[in-house]
Amino acid sequence: HGLDVTELETKLTARAESHEAASERERTASAEYWCHIGALSFLRDTHKSLAAYERAVALDPANPDALRFLGELQYRIGDLASAEATFNALIALGARTADARAQALALTRLSWIPYQKKDFSSAERLLLDALQLSKKALWFEGQARALSNLGNIHTLRGELDRAEEMQLKSLRLDEQLGRKEGIADTFWNLKIGKASRRDRV
Repeated sequence: HGLDVTELETKLTARAESHEAASERERTASAEYWCHIGALSFLRDTHKSLAAYERAVALDPANPDALRFLGELQYRIGDLASAEATFNALIALGARTADARAQALALTRLSWIPYQKKDFSSAERLLLDALQLSKKALWFEGQARALSNLGNIHTLRGELDRAEEMQLKSLRLDEQLGRKEGIADTFWNLKIGKASRRDRV
């Protein structure tokens, strides 16, 4: 039998609501259930997923996954101010808990906002900070993502040699990790860079 997502959501919701008690342990458990509900709805129903992650963060503001996905959903619906605040909250949480990986992830996500506004200098600064923190955490996927995004900024600026350098570094890391999605994205970015070179000839 296939997975009945609606039935699973109903069961998780009942468990989440039953754990919304006064004790911190109960609230933390409830937040985890709301995160599961948000994950189930993430691709199917943006607003249901958003509501679940909002509830998770309200119950446990120190849940990094809840903050990450809440920020991503806020960005998805175009609420950039809320997304920025949420990603900054994740950066602050990572600093308090000495979690360089959480900070790096949040900085990469935060860079989406100035990038969308074509403020590439601000996006670049955030990505460089994310790259350094990813190196500190020995988080190679984070390094690959930051490098690829930096490469995209250099392409947009017409700095094509620098862009290619960044993309190739990202590609090598993704190949070591066997991260097929990252490899495909980087090949696409390199293709765009080559097209830009031809356009300039």
